[in-house]
Amino acid sequence: MAALNTIKKTENETMIEFNKRFNALVNNMHKDIKPSEASTLIDYIEAFSGDIDYEFKDKEPTSLATAQSMAVKIERNMQA
Repeated sequence: MAALNTIKKTENETMIEFNKRFNALVNNMHKDIKPSEASTLIDYIEAFSGDIDYEFKDKEPTSLATAQSMAVKIERNMQA
């Protein structure tokens, strides 16, 4: 099983697909080893590169849910 700090969004993966894969990894972690919300958010943001990474640094999301919603919106705007 992949670790949160090594997971990366693949080029042909949609943001929704990546969010599902990331959340499944988090949800399948045993409670004794599950990282804090802040650590999970950092791992999520570090899974990106390029424009999306820049957008996160600019907007500074404060929760995983906010970051995931933001990522879907960023992807939608980039495709428009």
